[in-house]
Amino acid sequence: MKSSTGRINKLLNPKARHMLFGDSIGDEETTDLYWMSEIDLAHVLMLMEENLIGFDEGRILLSEIIMLRENRFEPLQGRPMPRGLYLAYEAYLIEHLGPETAGSLHLARSRNDLNATMTKMKARIPVMNLIDAGCTLTEELLHRANELTDVVIPIHTHHQPALPSTMGHYLSAIAQFLSRDLDALLNAASNLRLSPLGAGAVCGTTLPINSDRTAELLGFDAPVVNSIDAVAARDWVLRLESACAIAGIGLSRLATDLLRWTGDMGFARLPDDLVGSSSAMPQKRNPFLLEHIQGRGAALSGAFVASANAMHAMPYTNSVAVGTEACTHLWQPLRILRETFDLMRMVIHGLVIDRIRATSAAEKGYTTATELANRLVIDCGLDFRRAHHAAGEFVNEAERKGNPDLLDAVRRNDSSAFAILKEKGLDPASVVAAGAFGGGPAVEPIDRAIRKAGDSINHVRNAVSDWRNRIRSMEDTLHHSVTCCIHDTRLGQSNIASNTANDP
Repeated sequence: MKSSTGRINKLLNPKARHMLFGDSIGDEETTDLYWMSEIDLAHVLMLMEENLIGFDEGRILLSEIIMLRENRFEPLQGRPMPRGLYLAYEAYLIEHLGPETAGSLHLARSRNDLNATMTKMKARIPVMNLIDAGCTLTEELLHRANELTDVVIPIHTHHQPALPSTMGHYLSAIAQFLSRDLDALLNAASNLRLSPLGAGAVCGTTLPINSDRTAELLGFDAPVVNSIDAVAARDWVLRLESACAIAGIGLSRLATDLLRWTGDMGFARLPDDLVGSSSAMPQKRNPFLLEHIQGRGAALSGAFVASANAMHAMPYTNSVAVGTEACTHLWQPLRILRETFDLMRMVIHGLVIDRIRATSAAEKGYTTATELANRLVIDCGLDFRRAHHAAGEFVNEAERKGNPDLLDAVRRNDSSAFAILKEKGLDPASVVAAGAFGGGPAVEPIDRAIRKAGDSINHVRNAVSDWRNRIRSMEDTLHHSVTCCIHDTRLGQSNIASNTANDP
């Protein structure tokens, strides 16, 4: 091949070709060819239905594409790729079938709208699998939250024991942010339901194509309404990467708390199959899965930054920097976050809480001091600032005596002003049970939080299931229509059935 196009008289520099396109077709390229050929099947069917190519011409093209797919594109192995994978594939079809038959494959289309469509189709299943994994993690969190509603733990602020809560309260809080993250992922994926096919290079086409039909056959809801936006936009990539990064940050924060609880605080434990030993220290039970979860958050944020920088200040039209280079960073966060969801689900499922140690940590941290101040206000008539000061003095007294029971310090005080407090319990469990307002740790607000997150997850699960079923259904429809055309049974669209004028 002396010239690659009518305009350009030399093939791409071999070194550049090798770096950009490689020299052979591997597993990744074969996967891309499946996506390309899936789009081709829908495109050829549409061209036939709209009488833009003849029925027999289209049938031969469809047969050859199906043959290539069934043979895993083996006939393309070893072929040169002077201008990339798609044109090598198209060149094979032209050489094998002749330009009169295969030369119309690219009619009313460009690599620009083809690539935009293929990127979306490739992303759909990984995104759905990711969201499903997030739903499964959240469901596990809600299950454990319901199971551990009465397990008292200390909640920290500024790395200091602050207030008494429960493990159920904490885990349902994590479920709240994860349900928002999954909503964000689902919303970010909404653009994946719009087909760019038909936008051509950037300004559509003058040919009377049916973009609604190709969108339908490929499992999209509708075509993109503006051709420039169709080939230029990759904001959906940034939105997905951003949602992944935010979810990863939340999971890293959860991992940090779990590391503290399973470490020096010692009131949580993971089973043997979720910890690792030390090569030198035989006593160690290292919860290293949590450290992996912490570290992976950085990769998720990095992917967003890399894609955003690649797109920054690029013109709003088709661009290799945007459509190719920026999109290469998408696949890693989709995989990493899905795996991180799975790892955290294992951790939450296997987590064991030592109730006695957890309650003791809440007591030793004087986490009921704020409630003592509240009672000084309500029962003793102090304003909150004076009550706050008095409660602080009671904490000092308890610390001096080495007794974490604040009520004991109150009982030791001779002032009659505090007499009313001496008969009321001030243990962490009692304080937790009374925390029914403002989304506190009492049973009723936790139940509400669990139900709210559960409803959100059910909505997301159902939306993903409906989306997945639509794609599968239209894939079946596409391949059934292709089979009918190949065997000339004319069971496809009525346009095809009536297209006798194009038959010999």
